[in-house]
Amino acid sequence: MRTSIVTASFLCSIATAGCDLPGSDDDDDTGVSSAETGEGPGTTPSDSGESGGSESVDTSGGSVDESGSEEESGSSESGEPADGLTCTNATLFAGNPYFTGDLEGWNPEGQGLLADPPLRMRHIANSEGRVAIETQSEVWIADGDTLRRIAGDEGEPELQYQPSGPCADVRVITATGIAGLPNGNLVVADSRGGGLIELSDPFGSCTATPIAGNQQAILDLDVNDGAANAGDMDGPGAQAQFFGVERPYADADGNVYVVDAGNLKIKKIANDADRTVSTLVDYAGPEEYFIYSMTLLDGTLYVTSATSSADVIWAVDPVNGGEPTVLWEDRGLFEEVDPAAIAGLLSVTNDGVDLIMATEKGYVFRVSTAAESLGPIAGKGPSIDFPPDLDLTMPIPLDQLPLRTYSVNDGNLVRVGDDLVFTGSAAGVGFHLWSIHCE
Repeated sequence: MRTSIVTASFLCSIATAGCDLPGSDDDDDTGVSSAETGEGPGTTPSDSGESGGSESVDTSGGSVDESGSEEESGSSESGEPADGLTCTNATLFAGNPYFTGDLEGWNPEGQGLLADPPLRMRHIANSEGRVAIETQSEVWIADGDTLRRIAGDEGEPELQYQPSGPCADVRVITATGIAGLPNGNLVVADSRGGGLIELSDPFGSCTATPIAGNQQAILDLDVNDGAANAGDMDGPGAQAQFFGVERPYADADGNVYVVDAGNLKIKKIANDADRTVSTLVDYAGPEEYFIYSMTLLDGTLYVTSATSSADVIWAVDPVNGGEPTVLWEDRGLFEEVDPAAIAGLLSVTNDGVDLIMATEKGYVFRVSTAAESLGPIAGKGPSIDFPPDLDLTMPIPLDQLPLRTYSVNDGNLVRVGDDLVFTGSAAGVGFHLWSIHCE
């Protein structure tokens, strides 16, 4: 019997700089909120400084394990990880949660990690042990104690998709995720531009190539039906078509997995000469799902999702695809979260043993590959107001860490070395990155 799984996309145009950025958590746990996106597909579930920076994350490069090890996963009977990460405290890595001014006037040549105004840190990725940031219209990288822009330009008078050439010439209309490849390159999804762009050598000469979906530059004004080159076609990346491509995730072999939100599919872009696109899961059906995030561990692709009434975790065969195994579809996965509320499994990574999930309800949890909660790693639970007296110059105990996501439906947690980097927001404009220290 087929388990129907439907995703919906949260697409928005950045013709105005705000879009879905205001970062106010909805405390209404009763159902689904529609996202008015102009022409994009879908609805989404709703539950309700100075320059410098932390030394917690190695911004000069280092080893990366984003997709997990090949060792057998498992946990001890006590709930402690068998060989996984043990986390201790957290520090502010970049941004300013207390910022309430205008998000403009950044220095693309380089500004301090903690300098104001902070970037719109919507999605983040690991690039050879350094943090890359997608702001919805630009891509920045942490280089030493500064952030500098490598692609995109929010100040362009006409929104456009430009996927080729020097990275400085790249333009995106509505970036909807970023992923780090094992060779250090970055992949950016543009849901409205209709394609995936690879940024090669991001810390060096940096050039861009469209790897799947739309290959041609196009102005936002000329985009019809919510996405450029909209369609549903697998095959060589240059001929492939998506409708609302978003949330890319790259494995250790360089394969990229994406949500094709308008077509209600999870697709794979193979790391072959043609960047061949194939459908792993076709989840059209009567139940609507919103897919949040993916991670690969011990040969299985784990996907977090939600309906209007449940948190969902699936296991997918990343080679052959097919019907996903539903590991969890209910509320009450975490005893720390009100069982009447959806936790909101916004982002998932792994430590080679267990899954690590950031939730809408203000926690990062450790979860077994059998979808059993192994307790919180960090977080103090839901909060409306950011703590007014938090000392950002000192390490923060993990049970006191305020993990507020930048919107009800989004957040990003990425493993960088042994640290976990989380993107959050406070007051709608106080974007920031926490570095959760682990070993």
